[in-house]
Amino acid sequence: MSDSRPRAGQPTDEVAALRRDRDEARAELGRTVEELGHKLDVPARSKEKAHEAVEATQHVASEAALAVADKAQQARAGAADLAHRVAAAAPEPVAARGRQAGGALRAHPIPAALGAAVIAAVVWQIVRRRR
Repeated sequence: MSDSRPRAGQPTDEVAALRRDRDEARAELGRTVEELGHKLDVPARSKEKAHEAVEATQHVASEAALAVADKAQQARAGAADLAHRVAAAAPEPVAARGRQAGGALRAHPIPAALGAAVIAAVVWQIVRRRR
């Protein structure tokens, strides 16, 4: 007759399963305690969120700066192209007067700015009275 009892010193399958369950429960409990500790560490979480926000803002700002630089370069190229086309299409006496006026504006920028401001104020008054 065979003995169905385990021999002394050898665990049964049931005992091994219970030990595995115990070890899994311990590991799960450790993970849960670690997660709770992280959730309760408000200063550290606040610092993480602030750091993430700063990084996102820096990324957006650098992309915006690149886009602005690109648009400025396109505008400069377009303005230079337009200036060349106008200069080529203008008759020589008109072009000479334009160069002379540009030289006068560069030589005396403050009076030119004041004159432009006066003209702008007059135009503004006229538009305002018409309404």
